[in-house]
Amino acid sequence: MPFKRLEDKLPLTDECRHYDDVADVPWDIQKYWHQRYSIFEFYDYDIRFTDEAWFGVTPEPIASKIANDLASKCSPSKTTLVDLFAGSGGNVIAFAMSERWSRIIAIEKDAATLACAQHNADVYGVREYITWVHGDSFEFLAHYNRGTPDSQGQQELLNNNDDDDDPALRINPADTTIFASPPWGGVSYRNHEVFDLSQMQPYNLDAIHEACKPYEHTLYLPRSSDIRQIAKLAPRADQRSTSCSTAWRARPRPWWLSCLLLLPVMMLLLQTLVTNQKRTKKNQPNTQVQACFETLSFLLTCTNNGQHGGFTMLPYHPLIYLF
Repeated sequence: MPFKRLEDKLPLTDECRHYDDVADVPWDIQKYWHQRYSIFEFYDYDIRFTDEAWFGVTPEPIASKIANDLASKCSPSKTTLVDLFAGSGGNVIAFAMSERWSRIIAIEKDAATLACAQHNADVYGVREYITWVHGDSFEFLAHYNRGTPDSQGQQELLNNNDDDDDPALRINPADTTIFASPPWGGVSYRNHEVFDLSQMQPYNLDAIHEACKPYEHTLYLPRSSDIRQIAKLAPRADQRSTSCSTAWRARPRPWWLSCLLLLPVMMLLLQTLVTNQKRTKKNQPNTQVQACFETLSFLLTCTNNGQHGGFTMLPYHPLIYLF
């Protein structure tokens, strides 16, 4: 089996580092090291990372926000949470600290990174509340997705499980929600005004969504992600499930609501134009007006695409966080 549940804590290796002095930090992660207390508030209590993990960890305030949102928006019937890409533990620690879930499964492919995650969870006092899995998350889902769910996606998929299946790892769509914060392919996504999610490495959006599709799932993606690609994940109207009553539905707003939402921006733009006519020199670039136009353009784009702000939950399909 290409994955296994860990009975004991993995030992820290030479790759699991804690930097106290910036002079010891590799140049390409120094900017992240300077933000270490935003990434983990308890960094000084021997928080560990592999050098690669610095690029992918979710900062603690954002991880806590996501954990609180999932705790409040998911149906009470969802009692199991699976973190497909646990990394150094940023998200899964926040999920455990929310005390919302009866069972949390954290999957990580790299042994050294997983050792860091377990160690960091120990620092926060939540390691024992998490089931740790060393292996490939796609293999994990493929193994437990055998069978055919019914039209509501609620049928348990484990009817044909092997006798050696670990009961602690069994999941089904009725009580499981999945969280995926996949690697974005390094920091190169920042070089794109609109990030093509089909080029995300090593796993693109379609591959992740297809693997998670039987389950309610949450994706954590760059804020510059192509909204059109995300919108395609929405089910057709005749396929929408009503089982997730708390879902934020990706549907177009009424025209009058769109106008109402744009009114404050239009007023701010008008006020800025009047103010700058009095205070700025002729032909001088006006960054405030430019910012207002950019905001207006973003709202128009969101309205046109039927999106709803910072994140969108599609019925029994993904909740998308853009940061």
